Amino acid sequence: MVVGEIREYHEFIDCVRKWITKIDSNYACINALSGLQDGYLAKLIARSPIRNFGRTSLGPTLGALGLKLLLVIDTESLAKIRPRLIKRKKHASDDASDGNARSLRFNSKLAHVFAHRRALLQSPQTRKQIARKAARVRWGR
Repeated sequence: MVVGEIREYHEFIDCVRKWITKIDSNYACINALSGLQDGYLAKLIARSPIRNFGRTSLGPTLGALGLKLLLVIDTESLAKIRPRLIKRKKHASDDASDGNARSLRFNSKLAHVFAHRRALLQSPQTRKQIARKAARVRWGR
């Protein structure tokens, strides 16, 4: 079931407000279910919102309302704007055939975890050989 068609933020707010009315609930209940502080939902969906939905509030609020967001291609709008779009330059991460390699390249913490794991899985002799080779390269021997 589609609750509404949304192209702008105020339309999103209107749909949320209408949905709360349709499910016959109140703001206090939605605040409690979503884990938001008392009165916060009213600030989010007021006619002139005092607060905006963000990372912390969007997911829990949608969950408490039994809603989810889907991004759908608007073919009519895309056809109008397509000639004005500039092609994207190729990025180094586009060449990565493996999604894991791409995520490791741009996530140093994850790379560190995998490097530590790999070291634990290697025999002490293999680790020693790798360390010696790295020392030779580092010290120019």
